[in-house]
Amino acid sequence: MNRTILNVAAVFALLGVYLVPAPATGAEFGVLPACSHWAPYFCADAGYFLVGDTYQLEVYFRVCNEGLQFVRENDGYTARADVAIVVEDDKNRQVTGDTYRIRLKAEKYAETTSVDSCKTRSVSFKARPGDFEMVVTVRDGDSGRKSRVAAAIKVPSLDRRPTLSDVCLLHRDEAKRGGKWEGFRPNVVRIYDATTGDIAFYYEVYHSDGEDTVTVVQEVFEMSGARAYRLSSAIVGKGMTVHFGNLSLDSLSNGRHMLTVSIAGADGKPVVSRSKEFEVRTTSFYFGKDAEEAAQILTYIATSSMIERFLEAGEEERKRIWEQFWREKDPTPRTPKNEFYDEHMRRFRYANEHFPTSLTEGWRTDRGKVYIMYGEPDEIEEYPLEIGRNPTEVWHYISKGRRFVFVDETGFGDYVLIPGR
Repeated sequence: MNRTILNVAAVFALLGVYLVPAPATGAEFGVLPACSHWAPYFCADAGYFLVGDTYQLEVYFRVCNEGLQFVRENDGYTARADVAIVVEDDKNRQVTGDTYRIRLKAEKYAETTSVDSCKTRSVSFKARPGDFEMVVTVRDGDSGRKSRVAAAIKVPSLDRRPTLSDVCLLHRDEAKRGGKWEGFRPNVVRIYDATTGDIAFYYEVYHSDGEDTVTVVQEVFEMSGARAYRLSSAIVGKGMTVHFGNLSLDSLSNGRHMLTVSIAGADGKPVVSRSKEFEVRTTSFYFGKDAEEAAQILTYIATSSMIERFLEAGEEERKRIWEQFWREKDPTPRTPKNEFYDEHMRRFRYANEHFPTSLTEGWRTDRGKVYIMYGEPDEIEEYPLEIGRNPTEVWHYISKGRRFVFVDETGFGDYVLIPGR
């Protein structure tokens, strides 16, 4: 299967936090996909496959116009970017890597600062099983400004058959040839919205010697652990077979999800599994049937009059109010991400996952409210149940000069904020 990369122009949405990190001299370490927090803005992802008997590591990177310096050239504008990829083993020895030069073009000056105009490329390296660190650096060819990211990569052994390659999340190609998708277009940021169509993905099955039949199970889980999708298929083949899958955005809620592809054994349990996290951001989730849930997200950061206006508005007006609210909160409006929105959504999800009680959603509890408003405490003191004292937690926000005391007065995990403590 020839996996050909096509240039893409899509919304460049990244994950972030409330505060924008200052540029650092070292790599900004994280998990894949890894995205820079300062110009030049780019993201990088990777996947592992077999080509014959050779392991292959494919690295995908996506660089956007915003943050690059363009120069006038002929009838348009051109920017140059140098991309360096270094892969090191667990002993900090470089095992592979290379440098590449890409050119980005714009017909009009306004396009030179666009976050919608991006260039995606794929490069391949020979690999072997093991734990590695990948560092990707992008340098503006004219200004010399640099940004870099780093991420851990684990390449498992693919010798035991049957087994699976990595799973690669794609953009869905609308154009088809002979009923098959044209091209191979990785969604490097792994974020989907209502304008991107269905969620598409790709993987390879490496069969046992001769022809065999394997049961492949495709599942999607919400970050709470609830399963949102499941499809089981019997696949007959020999050597290597390639597979494209797709999911309807309509079947998934807003937020983070985990796609898992597994080969099931005779007992139905997974023999081998590959997983990739992705995020759904679809406007229809908020402005149609789920307006009440959207209002919940705004509870601690918007005025009651704004929330009331949001709920009373029609669907299109709700969309406009929602987008304007987050746009005004964006601390870096010229960059392709809204750090305030991303961090608030992360806190909201975390509160729901970690602070619910038998009767109350996590975001409505006292601990959930404080977490959403202030984030992770600098320090937590925990006191278990003792004679004369109920279970107690003390949250310290040292940098903010705040302290919150929560007491479980019922013994059922319902921690209540004690004022003035």
